[in-house]
Amino acid sequence: MEGLPAVEPVPPPISDLGRLTEPTAARSGDRPLVTWYDGALGQRVELSVRTFGNWVAKTANLLVDELGLEAGDRVAVLLPSHWQGPVVLAACWRAGVSAVPVGPGVERQAAAALLAEAGCAACFVHEDLLAELPFRFPGAAPALLAVTNDLLGRSAADLGAALPFARLAASMPDHFDGDGAGAETEALLVADQDGPRAWTQAALVEAATDLGARLGLEDGDRLYSGLGLDSTVGVAAGLAVPLVVGAGVVLERDPDPAVLSKRMVDERVAVAVLTSEQAAAARAGPGVEPGIRLVEELFIGGSFRRS
Repeated sequence: MEGLPAVEPVPPPISDLGRLTEPTAARSGDRPLVTWYDGALGQRVELSVRTFGNWVAKTANLLVDELGLEAGDRVAVLLPSHWQGPVVLAACWRAGVSAVPVGPGVERQAAAALLAEAGCAACFVHEDLLAELPFRFPGAAPALLAVTNDLLGRSAADLGAALPFARLAASMPDHFDGDGAGAETEALLVADQDGPRAWTQAALVEAATDLGARLGLEDGDRLYSGLGLDSTVGVAAGLAVPLVVGAGVVLERDPDPAVLSKRMVDERVAVAVLTSEQAAAARAGPGVEPGIRLVEELFIGGSFRRS
C-alpha cells in the first residue's frame, strides 16, 4: 500500500464548493465526472460534467423553491452509495445548505444523536432505508425525498410520506439563480469520533485540495473511491476532490473484490482510495494492475495521514 507524499497543494481559485458545480467552473462539459456501479442490480450510471451540473441545478431549485430551504439550513442524507448521492451533496452546497450524512456507514445511535443536534429541514432517504427512519429520527421526521433504485425514479413499493425525488427534480428549472452562500457557510456536519463536527465550504475545499495533491491527481485523471459518502473522508474523496481537481470519480455500491481490478482497468483509474477491508480483498484477489495506485488512509484533522 503506497503512502501519500508530502506535496504542497496549490490553492484552488474558488473556495466556494457550490460555485464549482456552475457551468462557468466546468472544464469540459462532456467529460465524465461521476461514474457509479451497482453490481447486484447490474446498473452503471455515468454523469458528465454538464449533466451533473444540470442535476445539481434542478435539485438546488427543488430545495429552495419547492421546500423553501434557506442558506444555513441543514439536510439529512440517508443514502447508500448511489449515483444521486453526489448530486444531493453538491446541490446542498450550491443552495448554501449543509448536508448531514447519516447513511449505512453511520451507526444508528451516532446518527440519531447527530440528527437531534442538526435540526434538519429535510431528508433524502433511499427507498431501501425507509424502515431506518424511526431509528435516526426518534421523533417526527422532516420533509422526506425518496431516492429509488429505478433509474427513472419509479419506486418498488409505497413510499409513504416520502416524495419521489427524481420525478420532482426533473420538473425543476435547469438553471439555479439563487445566490447560494459564501465560503464560510457550513457545508457538512458529520458524526466524528469526538461528536458532531462542522465543515465550512472553504475548509472542505482546503482538505480536498490537500488530498488531491497528496494523491497526485491532475485535471482529467480518474479516481476510484470505495469509502462511501457518509463521512468527511468519503465526501472529500468521492466528490470534493473531483470538483476541486477536475478529476473523474468512480463510485460503487457494495463492490465485489473479484471484479474490482477489472473495474479499475475498464474505467482507466489512476488512484484508488479504499477501506482497510477493500484493500485487503484487493490484495487477496486477482490482483490490481501495476499502474493503479492503491491508497488506504485515515482522515485525521485537516489532512490525510498514514495510520
